Amino acid sequence: MSQITFKIVNYKEYPAAIQGVRQSVFHIEQGVDPSLDLDGKDETADHILAYIENQPVGTVRVRYLDHQTAKIERLAVLSDFRGRGI
Repeated sequence: MSQITFKIVNYKEYPAAIQGVRQSVFHIEQGVDPSLDLDGKDETADHILAYIENQPVGTVRVRYLDHQTAKIERLAVLSDFRGRGI
């Protein structure tokens, strides 16, 4: 099995990787309207990208609602990579 690596990233530096995974999962696979996904909150959130062999295969957004509360959103893993603990 290939090694999974995770990287905490800024949306402005990795929009193509983040949106590539989200578009494949949410827009194409699940038929979610892009306007529901693209809510303008990505720039103020932390993002985690999951990689296998330098390919982005998963992403999640973490928004901080206050100093004690974080909200996990937009969790997406490409279908070929599900079931691997990502």
